[in-house]
Amino acid sequence: MSKKRAIASIQRGLARTNRAADRTYYTLAESVDGRWAVAFGDYDKQTVMDERADYIDSGMTGRSLKIIKTATSDQPEIDAAIARLNA
Repeated sequence: MSKKRAIASIQRGLARTNRAADRTYYTLAESVDGRWAVAFGDYDKQTVMDERADYIDSGMTGRSLKIIKTATSDQPEIDAAIARLNA
């Protein structure tokens, strides 16, 4: 992540409330050998979009990346969403 994006991410993080259980969680999924896997996650969609841009800047294609959203950051819920992508 670039320094400018990292600073912006930290600033957004400081502005967040602690009510994480009631907020949408965004996960960046990447396709590895035809299977989707978790690459990154955050409550702030822009942070996840910035991370996606960094992956693309590093040479990945946009087709091999997806942003998915879940109601919480609970790992079983994220794993279920990834399993649906792989179905």
